[in-house]
Amino acid sequence: MFILPLIMSFSDISHINKNISLEHCNQNNLEAYQNNDDNFILPESISVNINNYRKWYKNYFSILSSYSDLENYVIPYNLKDYHNARINIQYKNGIVCSFNGRVKIHGSGVDHIDKNLDTSTSLRVELFDGHINNIYNFVLFKPKTRNSENELFITALMRHLGFLSPLTFGVKVKFFDQTYKHMIFQERFNEQFLKSYKKRPGPILAGNKNRFGNSKIRNTGLSRVLNSGGLDFTKNVHKEIALKALDKANYGYLYFRNNLEEFWEEINEITNLPLPEKLFLDDKIGYKTMGAFEAILIASAGVPGLTKAERRFYYNPIYDRLEPIYYDGMVKILNIFNNDKLTIAEELRTTLIISEIHKIGAIEARLLLSNLDSVNLYKYLKKIRIEYFGKFSLKSIERALNVLDENLIKIKNAELTNKNIEPNKKAYFANNNLSDKYDFGLAFQETNNIFVICDINLINCEKNTLNENDFNRIITSQIIELKGKKVRFVRKNLNAYVHNSNPNKSGIKMMKKIKINNSMIIYFDNQVEIEIFQNNRMIKIKQNSKNDYVIIIGNKINDWSFYFEGWGKRELDYKIDKNSIGGCITFLDSFIENISIFAKNIPCPNAIHFINTTGTINDVEIFNSSADAFDADFSNLKVNSANIINAGGECIGVKQGTYFFNQIKLSNCGDRSISSGENAKITLNNIEVINAKVGLAAKDSSSIEAKNVILKNVEKCILSFKQKNNFSGSVIKTYNDSYFCNNNSSDIEKNSLWLND
Repeated sequence: MFILPLIMSFSDISHINKNISLEHCNQNNLEAYQNNDDNFILPESISVNINNYRKWYKNYFSILSSYSDLENYVIPYNLKDYHNARINIQYKNGIVCSFNGRVKIHGSGVDHIDKNLDTSTSLRVELFDGHINNIYNFVLFKPKTRNSENELFITALMRHLGFLSPLTFGVKVKFFDQTYKHMIFQERFNEQFLKSYKKRPGPILAGNKNRFGNSKIRNTGLSRVLNSGGLDFTKNVHKEIALKALDKANYGYLYFRNNLEEFWEEINEITNLPLPEKLFLDDKIGYKTMGAFEAILIASAGVPGLTKAERRFYYNPIYDRLEPIYYDGMVKILNIFNNDKLTIAEELRTTLIISEIHKIGAIEARLLLSNLDSVNLYKYLKKIRIEYFGKFSLKSIERALNVLDENLIKIKNAELTNKNIEPNKKAYFANNNLSDKYDFGLAFQETNNIFVICDINLINCEKNTLNENDFNRIITSQIIELKGKKVRFVRKNLNAYVHNSNPNKSGIKMMKKIKINNSMIIYFDNQVEIEIFQNNRMIKIKQNSKNDYVIIIGNKINDWSFYFEGWGKRELDYKIDKNSIGGCITFLDSFIENISIFAKNIPCPNAIHFINTTGTINDVEIFNSSADAFDADFSNLKVNSANIINAGGECIGVKQGTYFFNQIKLSNCGDRSISSGENAKITLNNIEVINAKVGLAAKDSSSIEAKNVILKNVEKCILSFKQKNNFSGSVIKTYNDSYFCNNNSSDIEKNSLWLND
């Protein structure tokens, strides 16, 4: 295993920091954060000041005066508007950063507000012009609404076990000029959240919220798109991803629904809804992961996080997989070993559904726990200030983990609740005892924005072409008003809904595959030709359709040469397709060593794309690419030689990772010759560029260090800037005695740098 060269410690970049938006700060004692490489830096306190405080209090009093039953009251949606505010973030050593933003009351119940109008009201906060650890959208929770220290424990545990879990920590919060109180900071789910886990763009799904007040439809909740996850729903290929995700989740929700209602008589008694094994066909990893996640929540008394309303999923388009996201489990694991010892034994016999996925998941979860370093977890919990909400120690953490393991054993040995329950093949909404109470129609996609909308009994159906706004509403809401009628999206295909059939496969599940050895698999489309020469360790790939591509996955791809002959150049109007792929050749979740790549005449948005891949490349040659030539995300790569000629976009573009390039020759780059973005670090040695719009470009908390640079016939030599508000400035370092550019031009945005010493 090689060690990548580190970018040198620059002497004058103390205000460039990926974790803190220092351009908005007083910049006292910045040496404490200079060249910080921590995953995150936590603020000491947050103060919130509403610009129009009279309007805020008027709205707040309306909430307080409108409820009489504290337990069952739901805050009216129209009383939870955003209010513009000034948010001050204080770090250690006297650094205070001030941002413009907006806040609103978070949560549906009055447990999130306080009659005394103090800081302990749960707030949703959005920063307009800065970030905290690249997070600009977050919630400040009243501790008791998330079971206080239990929330910090479970979010930390899930992160350490490899599950998607929001950054969560204790922080002191002051509202207006009141006293500081301890609250729970938790990031919201969006594209940046996915990037922190090295995930490709894909929708984030949530349970439905009932805003129409009909109690009869509260228990019919399906799924909705909570956040686009980096997709652009004006593009049909991205709409397809969202609808595939919803189709998959809704199939899972409806699979057992009829029979389980009859089994329990009242659906309100069911606290968790299992996902069927058929949802994970050809995906053993996804099945085990989902099962382990659910088993851990059940074992930690966090079943609320498995209810329809609180479930959160990320849809991974490449693997065609729903991946669980932890949210609002209300776990009690840190209280389990108190005198009133809580066990899940009774719950296993009554309101909990135990399916085969949970029993298999319990085995997988125990394996994950056996590899967990409890000391590291303890240190992490101290860093996120779990002590704000209760006493804890390494011993108490280990005791909680032991109880968790004991409960997982109970799940593994439990009797299956639904072993004799078969799915009902009939259309769900037309065939249950509440069907005559439903006052909404059902929507099914036909193609793009054309939907078939039917009544509950599927007797009267008609086609409707939705505009962009209505399309967004129907995938992001439970029920919408459309032409004076209430409508909800159910499945992509009407026939699939009627027969309760599995969604069509997509992503790599739909592709052919060749297993080269025990450590490498090539996935490819039908018209791709592949020749494998084992003796020479060479793989030749020929593309016969402009939309075909290959995906290579392997944990030990060593000493192979790849030769790719593309279909030819073309005009492009998208960066990723319906499977979130942009590369003609994509190395995904792989380890590579000493490979070589040659590619020509490329019609894809990226000629070669590396995603979450680590290793070394001997040489890469790319000729005639329609858009970007060499692209990488979330990777750690060393390239010994690169030769790229005629790229329609960037010759080399990387994000979020560490990269080293040596002996680089780039010609005719349609955009930037080398681009570093979103926390990426690039080291360059011996680079020659001929003809490009931009020579070296660094953006969004990224850095470039370059030695022996020759830039000829470029419009802009150096570009260093911030593009997105949830990142900081960028820095480029060159050396005056080994740097040449034909016009010495540069564009350095405020709070970014170019150092040429």
